[in-house]
Amino acid sequence: MAALGRVRLSPWLVAMAAVHILLGGGPEIVLGLGCVFLHEMGHAAAAVAMGAGVESVEIAPFGGVARLRGLERMSPLRAAGIALAGPLTSLLLAAACGALAYALPGQAVLLAQGIRLNGTLLLFNLLPAYPMDGGRVLCALMQRRAGYVRAQRITAGMGLGIGILTMLAGVISVRYVGKVNLTLLLAGGYLCAAAGRARRETPYSYLQMLLGRERELDRRRMLPVRTVAVRAGTADAEVLAHLQPGALYRVVYLDGEMRVRQEKWESELLHGGADQ
Repeated sequence: MAALGRVRLSPWLVAMAAVHILLGGGPEIVLGLGCVFLHEMGHAAAAVAMGAGVESVEIAPFGGVARLRGLERMSPLRAAGIALAGPLTSLLLAAACGALAYALPGQAVLLAQGIRLNGTLLLFNLLPAYPMDGGRVLCALMQRRAGYVRAQRITAGMGLGIGILTMLAGVISVRYVGKVNLTLLLAGGYLCAAAGRARRETPYSYLQMLLGRERELDRRRMLPVRTVAVRAGTADAEVLAHLQPGALYRVVYLDGEMRVRQEKWESELLHGGADQ
């Protein structure tokens, strides 16, 4: 368990559990916590299997956040695989509950709740909204063309949009069922908060990736260096947005006659690029 890091509960999860209890909800909240915990353990186990370390796991209302070490040496496809491990775990749990419902008909009601909860986790986490799992997969796939920084900002922006729409759906539900859907309202609020934080912390995430490469250099005693050429005058933020993990970059700035005007290392770009 030490390899999987520390586990803590998100304040949003505590809030949703409190609302559930105040509204007279039953003990299925415990089952829901178990489903979310196993979903996150799917991420953590996949990360460990692929050679990454797990510093901590935060259990949130519709999944969680696993803070990993070693992503700087992973390809985008491996990062996408870690993101998909959680929904795959939820799918397997839903299938297991369905199979057990036939074998244990006396527990059919409880197992049906397990199917519903894991199905909800599966579908919500596959939304193309960072930091949900679907958004992380989309971000990993976009990195090859858009770069790490721009990909995370775009998918986090999509997360904000989907979160706002989810909250609006919770409010509009009063017209059809006579009351506000607090679950949708809190889920949308959580998604907006998580996506907004991820968008604001993109430069910090990039800095953490760079520090991870420094640790990797200390561990391996060598690290690949890639040289890229850009037009003189290109903004630091634009250059950073197109750099990929796995190597240290040297950027060469060329004028209209393809003459070298300036050279910068990736670490020199970071401070200027983070402020733009």
